[in-house]
Amino acid sequence: MLILQPLLENAVRHGVEPALAGGDVWVIATREGDRLRIEVRNTVTEGCHSPRGNRMALNNIRERVSLHFDAAASISHRLDGYEYVVRVDLPVVTRDAS
Repeated sequence: MLILQPLLENAVRHGVEPALAGGDVWVIATREGDRLRIEVRNTVTEGCHSPRGNRMALNNIRERVSLHFDAAASISHRLDGYEYVVRVDLPVVTRDAS
């Protein structure tokens, strides 16, 4: 399932590219019990925002995750100071090795 690539592309396009001095992108993945949390964070420079876009990437990811995991997964996004954060929460799925 393609999740990280479009999130990273958005972080670069809308967060790093518009800033004259560049910016930072972080990918943080943590497991908490039977849940996997992936956060993609990017810096946002005040007064240097690229066009908001049409949220197609987030909507496409949300649809793929929903089709695969139904209500057991979620995607959220927010502006946190000078960072834009997208968080994906997924159930950990283990497969029998046999």
